[in-house]
Amino acid sequence: MSGKSSSFTPDGAAQSPIARISDAVMACAGEAREVWALIHKNPETGFQEFRAAEALSGLLERHGFSVRRGGAGFGHACRRGGDPRSRRQAALH
Repeated sequence: MSGKSSSFTPDGAAQSPIARISDAVMACAGEAREVWALIHKNPETGFQEFRAAEALSGLLERHGFSVRRGGAGFGHACRRGGDPRSRRQAALH
């Protein structure tokens, strides 16, 4: 993830989960706006969102997610984390 933040503040104190989430969101906000603009300028029919799925997949890959195209019965599936207990999965169609 570009702009990775540490879970600790410069003085060594633990950073709150809310602060960590906020930092992560802000680190990719510009890219997310670009993807939103691309989707907005290129509307696609429901369940035919190929350009949108590709743009979102690219954003997720740049931020450390593994994306499998054509998985989970949808166009794309993504996963982050190597430990099955910490996996987060989402389907993009």
